[in-house]
Amino acid sequence: MRSWYLLSYDVRDEKRLRRVARKLAGFGTRIQYSVFRCRLSERDLERLRWELAKVMTGEDDLLIVGLCDRC
Repeated sequence: MRSWYLLSYDVRDEKRLRRVARKLAGFGTRIQYSVFRCRLSERDLERLRWELAKVMTGEDDLLIVGLCDRC
């Protein structure tokens, strides 16, 4: 079962910023510059977190908010 998620990121390095944006573009649609809306299964969400963890460092931030079905 897939659910909607809102993902927002703050990446301080421009090279990492582009890599994170490209990865997220493959999973959902851009709402604003650093905000994406994605419809993901639990497995897709874990895969996305794993892929972003390889790119992002400790100084970067990622926020994932689950949305209700009506959102």
